[in-house]
Amino acid sequence: MSWIRSKRSMQKTKSELDVSICLPVYNEKGALRPTVLELIELMDKLPYSYEFIVVDDGSTDDCLSSVRDIKNLRVIRHRRNLGGGVARVTAMRFARGRIILQSDADGSYTVDKIPQMIEQMANADMVVGARRKESAMDFHFLRVFMKTVLRVLASFLSGHYIPDLNSGMRLYDRDLGLRFAYLYPRGHSIMSTITLAFLTEGLRVDFVEIEYRKRIGQSSFRPIRDTYNYFITIIRTIVYFDPLRILMPVVLFFSAIAVFFTLRDLVLFARINNVTSTMWLMSLVTMTLALLSDQFARLSRQIGYLRADFWYDELIREETPEGGKLRVSERQ
Repeated sequence: MSWIRSKRSMQKTKSELDVSICLPVYNEKGALRPTVLELIELMDKLPYSYEFIVVDDGSTDDCLSSVRDIKNLRVIRHRRNLGGGVARVTAMRFARGRIILQSDADGSYTVDKIPQMIEQMANADMVVGARRKESAMDFHFLRVFMKTVLRVLASFLSGHYIPDLNSGMRLYDRDLGLRFAYLYPRGHSIMSTITLAFLTEGLRVDFVEIEYRKRIGQSSFRPIRDTYNYFITIIRTIVYFDPLRILMPVVLFFSAIAVFFTLRDLVLFARINNVTSTMWLMSLVTMTLALLSDQFARLSRQIGYLRADFWYDELIREETPEGGKLRVSERQ
């Protein structure tokens, strides 16, 4: 299989598969079954070994009952709603495939480009399905405007052109995905985080243009809250991997202001005004402390990741074919 890199082929174990299809699910009763069947029908035609994992993030609509009859479907449950980000990390941890195929369970992503995306994984660490247009009608113009602003900001700060920052359809190396797990937020902004983490770490991310359908069911998009979370995610991720990319423009901006007012003070008063120097100094100190504080917070999460004390293991179970439940620690 040409897309599998030789260095990973040598490390393949008998229990390891080529692809793990992972769907986080929260109250998607109307969309879950057709989404699963569409993906299975496609993958059965391709020459790759795969598994299908559905992570139920505390659904209350009994959506899993619609897929109970599908054979070889691995079901993992969260005892309560932990967030889409946690559900995706849970899927990574349970996955036996070297490549994660991530999608949403709302029927919005088309599958026709998946074979091409899998092939492109031969030379990439992540392949993202870049949506051609926004199909959601609720808050449509607001969605388009906000996503465009955030995408341009992320492209500028990361130094890479990003056609789709938070697409839910993507393939990526499982081990690389878990490498940055301590950075991932609990909510939807995990997609933005993983995109920026790969790009700013120097990994190769390819984009394939895909169609995007109107989702089945009700969207959980909240324009103000979600836009704010995406903005914070962009800044936090860039600061973590390349703080000078944000810090230096700020330093240069305030330095230019300080120089301007310094020259003005020398010309008009033949001395430097204390207010000018204090303004410049306090601004730099405040910004530096803010960035350092965020870095200490990220470091704290990394230490927690190494200790594995935020995995929510006591709330995660995999349902076995015999009807029992398997804990994460027991699986590992």
